[in-house]
Amino acid sequence: MATAMIPSPPLVGTARRYLALPALARTQGQAPTDSPPEPMLETAQIQGNSLVGFNKDHQAFLYFRITDASVARRWLRTFADQVATMEETLAFRRLFRAIRARRQAESRGLKATWVNVAFTFEGLKKLVSNPAELDDFPGTAFRLGMPSRAGGLGDPVDAAGQPLNWAVGAQDSYPDLVLIVASDAAADLKSKIQRLKREIRELQGISPGRPNKRGLELILEDIGEVLPEPLRGHEHFGFKDGVSQPGVRGLVGAGAADFLTPRQLSSQSPLALSHSAPGQPLIWPGQFVLGPDYPLQNPLDVLQPGLRVPADPAWIRNGSFVVIRRLQQDVAAFWKFMTKTAGQLSANGAAPGITPDRLAAMLMGRWASGTSVVRSPEQDDPTIGQSHWEANHFNFAEPAPRLTTITGDIVPEVIADRDAQRCPFAAHIRKVNPRDEESELGGMAKTLTKRVLRRGIPYGPPIKDRLVDDGVDRGLMFVSYQSSIEDQFEFLSHDWANSPHDPHSFSDATGEREAGQDPVIGQNGSGDRSRKVNVRLGDRFETLTLPREWVIPRGGGYFFSPSIHALREVLGGSP
Repeated sequence: MATAMIPSPPLVGTARRYLALPALARTQGQAPTDSPPEPMLETAQIQGNSLVGFNKDHQAFLYFRITDASVARRWLRTFADQVATMEETLAFRRLFRAIRARRQAESRGLKATWVNVAFTFEGLKKLVSNPAELDDFPGTAFRLGMPSRAGGLGDPVDAAGQPLNWAVGAQDSYPDLVLIVASDAAADLKSKIQRLKREIRELQGISPGRPNKRGLELILEDIGEVLPEPLRGHEHFGFKDGVSQPGVRGLVGAGAADFLTPRQLSSQSPLALSHSAPGQPLIWPGQFVLGPDYPLQNPLDVLQPGLRVPADPAWIRNGSFVVIRRLQQDVAAFWKFMTKTAGQLSANGAAPGITPDRLAAMLMGRWASGTSVVRSPEQDDPTIGQSHWEANHFNFAEPAPRLTTITGDIVPEVIADRDAQRCPFAAHIRKVNPRDEESELGGMAKTLTKRVLRRGIPYGPPIKDRLVDDGVDRGLMFVSYQSSIEDQFEFLSHDWANSPHDPHSFSDATGEREAGQDPVIGQNGSGDRSRKVNVRLGDRFETLTLPREWVIPRGGGYFFSPSIHALREVLGGSP
């Protein structure tokens, strides 16, 4: 799909000239002339929730067990036409963006309903005509499945190593496939789910009212929804979610500037080669989608492509690995800890006057608005968190430079936080994304190889009083896309979030001091579920003991999202 190209720089810079630009051109700039060439993405083959994302207010996760492979194959052959592709979701996203840019307001009438499908390794084994094709299928974690990896992730498990209290994904509820259905309207989502169920029943010849266990058996139907105002765009603890996402390199059309990720920095800005927008580094597509045409991120150079990995078997090309985690959030316990601990820190003189909200922001790394504590350490500044340009513009080790956008806006320089005076080393956003900071792996180029694309959504209603446990199940449906579950999702969880040392710890004249574990998603993984976090408060260090987790895994799985070709010809093909 061709796209409008940004005019030459002299037209950009004043409000009048900005409004004279074509709507889409205001969001789609050209890369500098010395940028490395990027691969063409097969948008008609890649499922739409991976590289683009559904970005819908209402989603459902339908987990199925295959009880008759022939019935499942017959269903897949027809169902493949309903699977939303990257081509479709990208076209919708661009239209939405162009309308918003022209009208300076959200479009209320533009709606769509999408569906994608992904399979566990057990599901693939039931569907492929030649099981030998799976002998060299990539990914040890995917082949073994999430339940067998739960202990290594730090999840609560029983004596046999099986996860505890999972709604889906444990031995007695292990799915073969999941349908991800997403819509702009709750009624449209419900209608689509009913239609999918009806089509499956009709294909199987099951009359209404009878249990659906022939061919495809529904294990669980989970519903996720964006929280209502004033928490729209936030998760249940109250913090804005999804602020930091990497940009994916790659072309989606014949135009020289027809990039998947719009280039929004002026070609003269110091980060124009490495970033698509302030705080959004560009990553080679091989980190998220499989195939020899898509290079991995180079661990030694943020700009140049890395290795190209052959597709074996060949039909995994244009596919991605998907991690789904049903994460229950104990909101009352989270805020009770913040309230009690803030009172103690204020009383003992470590942090006079510190509020529960400030302490929570330190441990999260951002204020509720999405503003980083690096930018505003003492109090929330919603003008930063609500700014498209500034919410994610900061570094840890070195100052984030002054930038100019394609619209002529100036994004100011932001000072660094090398010694973790403002954002603790254990803060959630610093644990899972140390940005420009050196880690035990090396510099930023290596860190980029660990990034994932997050597509999660909350589930359950918001809590009425954050200090009162109402017993309601609520949390986050965590969804991530990556080309290696072990090297990306599991590494972030086990090696960084759960580690008391990595990716960075304090160093001073007395030696190294542990940073502590991620206070939000980190897990101890032992019988003692408590964690410790070290924070710097002025000249003092304080060790905070977190007696229990506030985020508890309640199910999930490791899945593979195949291409449209693989759905129709391989998994849905005749044996």
